Amino acid sequence: MTISASEQAYIKSEFARIPIITNDKGGKLLLGDIANIRDTFDDDDFVLSRFNRENSLAIQVLTTGTSDISNSVLGAKAVIQDWQDNGRLPANVKLGTWYDRSESINQRLELMVENAITGVLLVFILLAIFLNVTVAFWVAMGLPFIFFGTLFFMGTESIGLTLNMFTTFGFIMALGIVVDDAVVVGESVYTVRSKEGDTIGNTIKGTMTVAIPTLFGVFTTVAAFWALSNIEGRLGQLYSQFATVVAICLILSVIESKLILPAHLAHINTQKSTRTNPLSKAWAMVQQGADFGLQWFSERVYRPTIDFSLHHRYAICLLFVAVFVLVISMPFTGAIRMSFFPQIPGDTVRGSLTMYNDVSYGQTNKVLLELEEKAYQADIALRSETSERRRPITNDEESQTERTSVSASLRGNNAAAVSPKGEVAIKNIQVTASDDQSGDIRIELDDNRPYTSAQFASKWQQLSGMPEGVKNLRIRSARETVDALKIELRGNDTSVLNGAMEEALETTEYPTCGNGYRAK
Repeated sequence: MTISASEQAYIKSEFARIPIITNDKGGKLLLGDIANIRDTFDDDDFVLSRFNRENSLAIQVLTTGTSDISNSVLGAKAVIQDWQDNGRLPANVKLGTWYDRSESINQRLELMVENAITGVLLVFILLAIFLNVTVAFWVAMGLPFIFFGTLFFMGTESIGLTLNMFTTFGFIMALGIVVDDAVVVGESVYTVRSKEGDTIGNTIKGTMTVAIPTLFGVFTTVAAFWALSNIEGRLGQLYSQFATVVAICLILSVIESKLILPAHLAHINTQKSTRTNPLSKAWAMVQQGADFGLQWFSERVYRPTIDFSLHHRYAICLLFVAVFVLVISMPFTGAIRMSFFPQIPGDTVRGSLTMYNDVSYGQTNKVLLELEEKAYQADIALRSETSERRRPITNDEESQTERTSVSASLRGNNAAAVSPKGEVAIKNIQVTASDDQSGDIRIELDDNRPYTSAQFASKWQQLSGMPEGVKNLRIRSARETVDALKIELRGNDTSVLNGAMEEALETTEYPTCGNGYRAK
């Protein structure tokens, strides 16, 4: 039974004095006369909480400030392992973790380290083949100085950056840029010293030969990224993360290539000598072969192409203008779509629902359980479709197609319960409801699933439809991004909100979308 009162009660005695019935003679039946009122803490924080189709309690571990998310995850897992090892859990209670957000940053860090190692090896091998092993070594050793120096400045109070998704992205972007200056300076110094002698003066001359163009190239790039880091608003705070990292890396690359690298190259021997070591002879043959191949490409391919382009310069200019116009027109013709933020598919699919205000008690739980079951049916259906596409159909199977379809239609929902071969691609599923008019479902898909997260979300939406009592059901597979435009209306009167929404739609003259407007 639900009781509504016109005045707010705060303490036990006030609740006890709430009138339930008043007769003509002034007699009152109070709430305290018919009910046992207890003044306790509210322990009904949720209506429903399930994990992997079992009742559960969910605890979300959050990091604050500059806390290390990886250490926080390790600490949480250590606590769980300690509870399991010491037998502190009852026999029918299990404790586990999921939705580990440190995996993404760890994967990005692994990618950065892998790219850095690959870049150093490629630079070393190419320079060792075409120039000199010593030059290749010192050019490659400039990368650790740049990255470690950037990490040092990131930790200072004036900058105060952490290793996160955006800063690691900045490191990956800078990796291909910072090598250029060192390669250009190293090649110039090696060329001048090999032609004019191994002296300090020739080292300075080789460095100064390419100093101006390399400095302008770096500083223009720094200016572009520095402007990006000064964008205002929340997006500016995100952009400034990787823009600042790239700018620091580029500035340190100038210091390394113009001051440190020439000091190392001032002592190398560029003059060819007689090699008696078999390994040195073999490496000399490799360098000669690479030099011969480069000369052949220059004389047989590159030079004729340049001569042809210069001889037909007007036709070449017209060709590039045509290509330029074609590329510029692609966004306007629809060949390249334009969006404020790209839809980035992930391994997590989320569903959220809002019920009508007059929905019966318990209907939210019922709908959430139905959606949970529909999610598993969507997984089974998608895996069945994938296995059917991969398996060739025989003549006997074609003759039984009609009978099979009739049988499936008679079984109804039970047909979807027949699981195809293979494991379920739903890794974890969590169902929560904080009140009786809303709920959320979060699904983590397996990395080796035979379908995309967008396909799963579409199939799940198709099987779920619009359950009874649901006002709004939203299923999404892409990560949440910042909306280009979002209008949020709040109020207590639904009719007023609907009128305001209609007026807002007419004023903005934007097409209606499924989740572009929310009313609360």
